[in-house]
Amino acid sequence: MSNVAIAVVAYLLLAVEIAVRQALNPGGTATPVAPYFVLPLVVHVALHASVPQALWTGALCGLMLDLLSRHTPAGGVGPSVVVVGPGALGYLACAYLVLVLRGVLLTWNPLVLVTMSIVGSALAGVVGVALLLVRAAIDPAVGVAARAELSGALLSSLYTGLTALGLWPALRVIAPRIGLGGPAARRFGRPMR
Repeated sequence: MSNVAIAVVAYLLLAVEIAVRQALNPGGTATPVAPYFVLPLVVHVALHASVPQALWTGALCGLMLDLLSRHTPAGGVGPSVVVVGPGALGYLACAYLVLVLRGVLLTWNPLVLVTMSIVGSALAGVVGVALLLVRAAIDPAVGVAARAELSGALLSSLYTGLTALGLWPALRVIAPRIGLGGPAARRFGRPMR
């Protein structure tokens, strides 16, 4: 697996994700229900890469998302803060879930990418909200509307399934070029798909 190529693809998908989230929530007042674009990449890497590479990809993609998201204080007064951890651990949990289940999945089926993106996104949202609640209990500078955050994350996971379906052809094409196992070659006959 080419780490540089994965980083470039993740960076491009993160830029698209931020632009779409800002377009769907111009005022920035409520928790936006918007698709995740980076998470299907994390799921795709977890389906096809080695265990350490998949876990590191999940953690670093979540960290990138954490560094670009801000949380407002509980009273709404004061500067917004960056909380490192909820996205990183949520995406890490998503990658681990896919790693645990990939032995029983047909990894090149587009419905597997869609389903695992929906389930992984929901898991990442639940882990992220739980960690934000723990952080809000410790530090009052982080305000969390748990019900709004959780409902936004769970509804966003459904959008993420549509995103994964749209990204599947592109991920399928670039997978062999970035070192994610293409179809397994047999000694005689056609490649297995």
